[in-house]
Amino acid sequence: MKASLLAVGLLFWTVGFLYNWSRPTLWIFDLLVIPVMFVIYSVGFVMVIAGLILQLRPRVAATTVSVFTVLAMLVNPLWQIAPRSYFLIHRPFLELALTVDPGNDLYGAKLPLPLQFLTSSGSVSSPRADFDREPSERSIHFFPQWIGIPDGGGGYLYSPEGSPKGVDLYGDPCVEPVDLGDGWWMCDMALTGF
Repeated sequence: MKASLLAVGLLFWTVGFLYNWSRPTLWIFDLLVIPVMFVIYSVGFVMVIAGLILQLRPRVAATTVSVFTVLAMLVNPLWQIAPRSYFLIHRPFLELALTVDPGNDLYGAKLPLPLQFLTSSGSVSSPRADFDREPSERSIHFFPQWIGIPDGGGGYLYSPEGSPKGVDLYGDPCVEPVDLGDGWWMCDMALTGF
């Protein structure tokens, strides 16, 4: 019983973790899938901790709580609630992702597998300037956190030359960019202030 509780809990938690890592977009089905994955993820976490405590391994349970919490902070979509905090946590990873050349494709180039969780598409792109469909002369990197259907998007931008106001974010302009410091901006994200 104890071992099966732990095994099923690890399975549930792993499924939830991989879902959040890959960040798939299932369009209208996200209304159902996101809450279900949250429940699976949470139940798996509780089952793992309960299984370890029942096996009389409190130190391993405490360590597991710490490790699972850190991993959850990295891959969960905290940007929806506190985009500034999410940025602060992920800034070292985003700066590492700046080494990827976004190319000229509208939706950019794929990030390396360990960094794909940083964006909703697993890619980094270079926004178009003023909807001319030509790559901007400026060195802007766009890390989309959401992509709209049929168009539009929002996320973090690295624009060391100044404000990215007016650049094309997959069909909608960046209207009110928020300065995050050192050339980093966020546009079309929840402005919760956190």
